[in-house]
Amino acid sequence: MKYEAPDAKRGFVYVCRLLSRRGYHSAEIRHKLLSKGYSEEMAADILEQVGGLLNDELFFDAFVWQQLGKLHGTVYMEHSLRMKDIALPTGWDELRERHFAERLDELARRVARKYQEALQEGRWALEQALWRRGFDQQEILRIMERIGELTHEE
Repeated sequence: MKYEAPDAKRGFVYVCRLLSRRGYHSAEIRHKLLSKGYSEEMAADILEQVGGLLNDELFFDAFVWQQLGKLHGTVYMEHSLRMKDIALPTGWDELRERHFAERLDELARRVARKYQEALQEGRWALEQALWRRGFDQQEILRIMERIGELTHEE
């Protein structure tokens, strides 16, 4: 199916504007183009044109870092990606673990500050608060252990 050049150009400009705001996964860009009424063929052509600007590996790296900064755990992250029809990359567990380990001290301090009331109520209340933020059981235990270590250090 042939399409007019101005439409393809408009689509390219639209994608460049999106990418100027934040990194996107190619599946997100494709979905946005399709929702704007672009055909599959035109969306594929536009994605090919902007291919050098898209880096799915960097997207995942930034995504995990950002979500941890918002105090969102693995369960939340994976659900968020599934809702966007983005498949987990090869090496997802290693990527997630690396960022989690790098930010564990910061996470523990922020969780202790944000959930000070839950922390005073007891272990169960804090576990529930972290579970609601999408942390899995292993992450919760590590954060709680680190909070205990930081508390004893002070």
